[in-house]
Amino acid sequence: ASTRSASVSPLLIGRLGWQTAFWINIPVAIAAFVMAAVWIPRDTDRVRGRSPRELVSRLDLAGIAGFGGALTALLVFLSSLPGPEWPALGVSVLIAAVLVAWELRAANPFLNVRLLASNLALTRTYLRNGLTLLGTYVILYGLTQWLEASRGLTAYQSGLALIPMGVLSAVSARVVSRRSRVRAPLVVSALLLLVGAVATLFLDGGTPVAVVVVITAVFGLTSGAGTVANQTVLYQEAPADSVGTASGLLRTFGYIGSIASAAITGTAFHTHVDDTGLRHISWALVGIAVVVLVMTVLDRQLAHADRRPAP
Repeated sequence: ASTRSASVSPLLIGRLGWQTAFWINIPVAIAAFVMAAVWIPRDTDRVRGRSPRELVSRLDLAGIAGFGGALTALLVFLSSLPGPEWPALGVSVLIAAVLVAWELRAANPFLNVRLLASNLALTRTYLRNGLTLLGTYVILYGLTQWLEASRGLTAYQSGLALIPMGVLSAVSARVVSRRSRVRAPLVVSALLLLVGAVATLFLDGGTPVAVVVVITAVFGLTSGAGTVANQTVLYQEAPADSVGTASGLLRTFGYIGSIASAAITGTAFHTHVDDTGLRHISWALVGIAVVVLVMTVLDRQLAHADRRPAP
């Protein structure tokens, strides 16, 4: 969904202004609320009768605040690159350490550190998903800037160039979601990520736009297949009583990938957007893709997951 929405945003901005990227969320949110109210069965009311103190304890507000503070400080540090704000990184590490200590004692931890340490298959799923989306977001953000600054395309034209990426992401997600096996889609997704990363090494100011569109389409296939397969692994590996929290963490790792991608593109294009900066981004992509491929191929738990009944 993120890939598809990011592909459409330049079209809206090009036609209706940058504010559209935010206003579009209002009707989407209203539609989501309506569909949830109409189609999702009602839950048994287990909240009524509980004290505010008990509700606060179950929500782990301190854990939520600590997690948000650590990420905010990390974002400040990453946004400062290549002139790093080291105090921001120190604050992020300090808050993260306090957060871990708190979550190890919390009755209902927001970030279940014990689960991450004990269930390595689930932790690898988070990392694999975050790195895959990191590679996808680098293309969405970095290549879009390069098309506009280096190739002279407008925001609207850049959006049109990314449409095939969003379409193929939806198609590949649909295909993978109809199958219970996860290892093959994840291996293919990692291979496509590597192929796309290597292909970007050969892009320059003279590359036809059609070739750029084909390369971005490869990343669309990667995003769709990888996201759905990783979600399936999560449902298989997460304890039944914490599937909701585990699913939220999967998305959180995706957002961390988005943050890191902004840092990579910001560092590569720090002074101006050109082919040299794109080449730096491409090498970063190659490194990310190699890590994802090695993690996936060597993960024996994925083969075991394929032999289990579908969740």
